[in-house]
Amino acid sequence: MNRLLYIVPLLFAVVSARLDNDVPSESSNKYHLHETCRVALQNQIDRELHASLVYQQMAAHFENNKVARKGFAKFFMDNSNEERDHAQKLISYINSRGGTIAAFRVSMPKDTTWASARAALESALELEIEVNNALHEVHGKAERDCTDPQLQDFLEANFLNEQVESIDNIHRLLATLNGMDQGLGEYLVNKDLQ
Repeated sequence: MNRLLYIVPLLFAVVSARLDNDVPSESSNKYHLHETCRVALQNQIDRELHASLVYQQMAAHFENNKVARKGFAKFFMDNSNEERDHAQKLISYINSRGGTIAAFRVSMPKDTTWASARAALESALELEIEVNNALHEVHGKAERDCTDPQLQDFLEANFLNEQVESIDNIHRLLATLNGMDQGLGEYLVNKDLQ
């Protein structure tokens, strides 16, 4: 009987504590973006803007009259615009969830010229894979750390499939170039991209 008197209050305390944890508090407001995910999205904005600058540098290189590959210049400028649009989507999303955009920390492109279109496409492929992997990391944080299915859905609907398509497109251009003579292949692919 003495044990029962000791166990009942203990059980009551455990049940009460569990019920208190189930009561929503102001901090469980799922409209507001969790700080961990806001920071991850801010870093993704910086990556997208960096990718935009790299592609813009590639476009400038191929548009130069000493290189004269307008098709590749157009391809890379289109990619630059797409990456900048991605950054803007992320900015708008953070703002719509009540987050604050911090100062941008965008690194400049390290390369300004490429030996060939193949070399530029190989760099672009590495860049796209890096951006894709980073998006998957943000998606994972949304699931694990922030418990934010809305953010996961936003990333899936606006970014993940598009990344797969971009990587596939670059792989296909590289496969086409690799199956042809270097000079003639680059000329023909350039013409096709125009």
